[in-house]
Amino acid sequence: MAIEWKIDEKTRTLVIRGKGIVADEKEKDAKIKKPWLTKKVTISKAKTDLTIHHIKIGSGITAIGEGAFEGLKNVETVELPKSLKRIGKNAFDKCTALKSVKMGEGIETIEEYAFNKCTSLTSIVIPDGITSIGDNVFSGCTALESVKIPNSVKAIGDGAFWGCSALTAVRIPSGVKTIGGQAFYGCSGITSLKIPETVTVIGRSAFSGCNSLTTLKLPNSIKTIGACAFWGCSELEISMSNKDMDIGKDAFRNVKTINVRTDGWNKV
Repeated sequence: MAIEWKIDEKTRTLVIRGKGIVADEKEKDAKIKKPWLTKKVTISKAKTDLTIHHIKIGSGITAIGEGAFEGLKNVETVELPKSLKRIGKNAFDKCTALKSVKMGEGIETIEEYAFNKCTSLTSIVIPDGITSIGDNVFSGCTALESVKIPNSVKAIGDGAFWGCSALTAVRIPSGVKTIGGQAFYGCSGITSLKIPETVTVIGRSAFSGCNSLTTLKLPNSIKTIGACAFWGCSELEISMSNKDMDIGKDAFRNVKTINVRTDGWNKV
């Protein structure tokens, strides 16, 4: 069955059905396979500027291609099926009115900038099964207050939650090994954070500017802390005991207090 689409004029819902990939970026004519991105679309045999407020992807769709819905500034809700395995790069980039995303349980990959600058998105539940949160997936989502990261995640990509200033608490699940550079940069609302014993790498500027964070224990599993990792966390008291960490330049600059239970260590 070929991929088909229509817009419900009453509910302003874009409905897509069929099997395969929506706006497959591997096809030569991928760009023209996104007719809903054009200024005018055909409704009832006439060209109209009807805006889309909702997107519903039907069962059978396995992937959403690069930039498939990028810049649809009036979309408020998105519903994705269990059959969906991949959300492509920039798929919902700059959908600034987007408030709710219902993800199917079958999603395995969310690529970089997929939900970049969705500035009305307040919460997100990442389905179990995803092993990596791509680079800048939720960067610039300034209204994002809560995120549920499943236990299946092993890596949080560079800039994954960059500038999500409304986040107040983050639970990094046991199993995560790598927290990328600038992963939580500028998340100035975070007051609670626990890093599990499985984490070995904290990237450059990963938590820089998290100036509401007050306490943090760094587990002994950490081997590398990148430069400027906690720069500007002015209210933060850090406790640590692993003297063998590779700590980058200015990793703890302007941090309030560092407590180390190993002789010979001093406050940075």
